[in-house]
Amino acid sequence: MSIIENIVGRYHVNTPTEKVVAAVMRKVKPAARKAMTAEHRTALETRIRKAHEDNRALYTSVMGGI
Repeated sequence: MSIIENIVGRYHVNTPTEKVVAAVMRKVKPAARKAMTAEHRTALETRIRKAHEDNRALYTSVMGGI
């Protein structure tokens, strides 16, 4: 499990994705955020969204019996 998955996993699956992205980005140290290129920031936000969507899919699978 990656650090991103670990942090994202602390949020309920019904938390809006943008709220999770913002919360995780706030955990990145200011100096690291400042050093990020636009490409790095986009890649990180994409990984956060994917991790949250994967959690939703797992929840649906488990609770829905799929």
